Amino acid sequence: MSLTSKSPIEKISARPPSDDLTDEQFMSQALVLGHRVRHRCAPNPWVGALVVRRGEIVGQGATQAPGGRHAEIVALDEAADKACDSTVYVTLEPCVHEGRTGPCTEALINAGVNKVVVAILDPDPKMQGRGIAALRASGITVVTGVGKEEADFSLAPYVHHRLTGRSWCVLKVASSLDGRSVAANGESKWITGEASRTDSHELRRESQAVVVGSGTALLDAPTLTVRTPGYVGEQPLRVLLDSRGRVRATGPLFTTTLAPTLVFTTKSAPSKVVDDWLAAGAQVETIESGPKGKGVNLETVLGSLGKRGIVQTMFEGGPEVAGALVQGGFVNRLVAYISGMILGTEATSSFSGVGVPALDQATRFKLISCVAMGDDARLDFISLGES
Repeated sequence: MSLTSKSPIEKISARPPSDDLTDEQFMSQALVLGHRVRHRCAPNPWVGALVVRRGEIVGQGATQAPGGRHAEIVALDEAADKACDSTVYVTLEPCVHEGRTGPCTEALINAGVNKVVVAILDPDPKMQGRGIAALRASGITVVTGVGKEEADFSLAPYVHHRLTGRSWCVLKVASSLDGRSVAANGESKWITGEASRTDSHELRRESQAVVVGSGTALLDAPTLTVRTPGYVGEQPLRVLLDSRGRVRATGPLFTTTLAPTLVFTTKSAPSKVVDDWLAAGAQVETIESGPKGKGVNLETVLGSLGKRGIVQTMFEGGPEVAGALVQGGFVNRLVAYISGMILGTEATSSFSGVGVPALDQATRFKLISCVAMGDDARLDFISLGES
């Protein structure tokens, strides 16, 4: 079965080629370049750039890993002398500040670029239009807003992180057709099929942290690593939410040679358990409890991860964590893998503690894509506040 609904990036990737490309079509190609490298760039934005001269693409590039070249520099280096009098399409406002690499605005000016087309402005406090102003002050024509909808979608985690300081929250849920994630006898492996489980590793790959609650850690003993065939990149930070110190420092989650582990806990956790976590090589952060003394404060968790430069966090926690995230309004994106089975009312709901008396009080999300995964369906939603 094919896609029945496509995300903005999937839509532009599927467009047929054309010999007479417009600004929008060139920008679409730059957006695809940037979106493809979203897994390697954080805390920097994943940007795509094209250098076009007389209707021909003479250079293209995407942001390299932190410390590497920005997309504009990669594209200009490929274009070489052909960049003079060209038009450059870039998905995010070119940087104007010195960092580990030089300012992209300076490189564009020195290359003799005639025009720069930008999808969206950079919300970083160091930027906020300064890159555009520098280009215009040098005499370069600048057009903004081309491909804005697609860029807003692709770069949403980066923009959210820069505006709020918090990590972008992706909640992954695997459930039965009737919204249950654990059978009445406690079984949860596997509600969804192999295709869904394989696909979820791509979500891990594009996230810099993966989170579970203590209940899921005790039930499933997860590894929380990316196991996509052929993947050799960095593993995400593995995060355990354990307010009471229920999870012992054993098993794959505390095998820190696989990937680093961070535990968020509260003062309720026994000091012996905390010492054991530290002895196993985990990092431990003691924070305040959540509402009504339950769990850990999720806003603090997302803020702490944001300070660590983690732009996107994937939550794979069980019903308690999922329910708390929804109740707190922290979910920016929700990816639901729905199987064809029905588990019945005695099975555990995928969202614990979530309930409203009327439809107008329901938490709502906007569907952005739907795809068949074997006998499952993957439904991808974003918060209506992000649309």
